[in-house]
Amino acid sequence: RVLTLAGDKEEGEKWAGRAEKLRQREQTESILDELLLRSPRSFWSNVVRAHQFAQLGNWSQAADMLEELTRVEPNEPFLKKLNEAVKERGKLPSLDELPIKKF
Repeated sequence: RVLTLAGDKEEGEKWAGRAEKLRQREQTESILDELLLRSPRSFWSNVVRAHQFAQLGNWSQAADMLEELTRVEPNEPFLKKLNEAVKERGKLPSLDELPIKKF
């Protein structure tokens, strides 16, 4: 706001965009924390845990969890992306892509 008020609209918009991305990330983290707390054994909680294991470099634990989860929902797009990333030990999909909303 300060930059925009000072006449630097371009830089103000850039910072506004960054702030919005941070707000969205915080909202996603809050939703996931609530999910893990309220439904710790749910399908999506387990998907989040598998992602967390992979993020920490515990690829084998993530792969074990994903094997079971894939049996339950073999066509789930996010799960497919996560499974592929774990197999390749590559870049994980963003948790922002999870098809869950605040409940």
